[in-house]
Amino acid sequence: MPPLRRRVVSTALGAALVVVMRSGGARSATTGDEPLATSALGVELGACPDVDRDELQKLLALEFRTLGVQPKGESERVVVTCSAERAQLTLEPDGASSEVDLSGTTPSAWPRLLALAVSELVIETRARVPVATRPASPVAKRTEVAPKETRRRSAPLRLFAGAEGRWLPHASSSLWGPELGLETDRFFPLTFELRLHASFGSTSTEVARVSWTAEGGSVTVLWGVRLGKVTLGAGPGFSVDALQLSPSVKIASASGQSLSGPWGGPEADVRGLLALGDALLVYARVDAGVLTFPVRGDVSDGRRLVDASGGWVSAAAGVATQF
Repeated sequence: MPPLRRRVVSTALGAALVVVMRSGGARSATTGDEPLATSALGVELGACPDVDRDELQKLLALEFRTLGVQPKGESERVVVTCSAERAQLTLEPDGASSEVDLSGTTPSAWPRLLALAVSELVIETRARVPVATRPASPVAKRTEVAPKETRRRSAPLRLFAGAEGRWLPHASSSLWGPELGLETDRFFPLTFELRLHASFGSTSTEVARVSWTAEGGSVTVLWGVRLGKVTLGAGPGFSVDALQLSPSVKIASASGQSLSGPWGGPEADVRGLLALGDALLVYARVDAGVLTFPVRGDVSDGRRLVDASGGWVSAAAGVATQF
């Protein structure tokens, strides 16, 4: 039996024995012929798309029926809030809470882990002796901190930094540079992302060598799915840059001047996130777009010197932190 299961079962049975002894054995055991009732307490699932609700209700009904748990009032319920690796349990209105580590287990095993943890939390809370000076007790401190922790894990902000390479097939050129961004998955599976980037490159022709400098940003909306420690997302976005083209003329009789303008268009993104811990992640992204705002530069005799039009394909990788 796994350590978590042994600890939950032993704690729950011990607390149940104390409750039964104090009640003087007034409640008899339930026979197996009686119909299986639904959960004795209200259970609310928040941001837990991978948890089988029907299986969890079935297991909770079995746990509460076996332990003889009955609600103390209509307002008593257990709130379960999930994140990528953990589930936060809060018994309301008592405010007692606990946390379950879901990492290393498959989603099919989560209803069993959650059912055991919920029954343990309820039994421990019922067996606990009320403390007169509740605001100064450790339980009160946990009650104040737990909602903030739940909100932070279920709707984190992420700050990320990395490097991006962009290839322009029409211009036979590539640009490289850093990127910095901020995102939130408060409305997961939707993730909203804002990126700032700067990239640099050059193109060489018979007339001149042209230096590229692009500075701008993009906004993206991703639809995501969580697979353990990995989060995958894909969605549309829009990128716009201020592009500057600076020629270095190779012909003595010719002259050139810099050209600049808005440059960008719609794009499609695919991205993967890997959690290395509670706060540290790594990411990789691939995107492609169409330049609806092109920039073109011509030689004085009418020849095309550089053509920043068509589309682009880019890839990026970096690290992220969530808070």
